[in-house]
Amino acid sequence: MWFLRRRRRRRLLADPIPAIWRRTLQEHMVHYRMLGPAQRKKLEDKARIFVAETDWEGCGGLDLDERKRILIAANACLLVLENDATLFEAVTSVIVYPAGVVIPESHVGNGIVAGETPILGQARFNGPIILSWSDSIHASQRIGTRNVVLHEFAHALDMLNGTVNGTPPMRKGLHDVWVETCQS
Repeated sequence: MWFLRRRRRRRLLADPIPAIWRRTLQEHMVHYRMLGPAQRKKLEDKARIFVAETDWEGCGGLDLDERKRILIAANACLLVLENDATLFEAVTSVIVYPAGVVIPESHVGNGIVAGETPILGQARFNGPIILSWSDSIHASQRIGTRNVVLHEFAHALDMLNGTVNGTPPMRKGLHDVWVETCQS
């Protein structure tokens, strides 16, 4: 129920962000350092909510501590920083491996599944986001590199309308602007 979620979120944000979380963002997230104070606060709040409302799982021996969770969440929340309509509610969990992982599924065609596929990340419809920690931290610290967190969470936004077509759900009137921007 939306009112319970809103109340739970207000309680969560009543306390200040833990100092170690803010220090982690300052030290390891280049985009955080580029934001002004109001946007930093907004990003911190969204990331704190996302950390609290999402199931997190470290795999392959990775200790998925609070610093890793807040850094991944803050990178993801950059995509919805000025969008209050969603906070990745369709993402059931975030699964993080120390590095890239090989998954035992590769769709060849006609429903045939064979082989293994190495991945750095993956987004699934109404399911988990899978990430490589080494690639997540690397991209968080640099501009101009591929950011696996932004990439996979962009897929999660795209999937909100039930298809994967490069166009996330948006308010009426923005679709033409979106298409024009993407084609320029």
